[in-house]
Amino acid sequence: MAPARWEDVVLGVLLLIIGVPRAIIAVTQDRPLGTEGTLSLACVVLALALLVHRSQRRSRTAPRL
Repeated sequence: MAPARWEDVVLGVLLLIIGVPRAIIAVTQDRPLGTEGTLSLACVVLALALLVHRSQRRSRTAPRL
């Protein structure tokens, strides 16, 4: 697999921008969590995993001073 580039960061940030407000609304409602709320939470988890994985890979390949 090709090394991650800035596209991963852009995708992660866009997923967070879209997913976080929808996930907050879904979690704070009094009705059961439906498909839309579940997908919003999944977007947030995916974005965080993408950004964390990107930062870990970057720190491993960074030159030591």
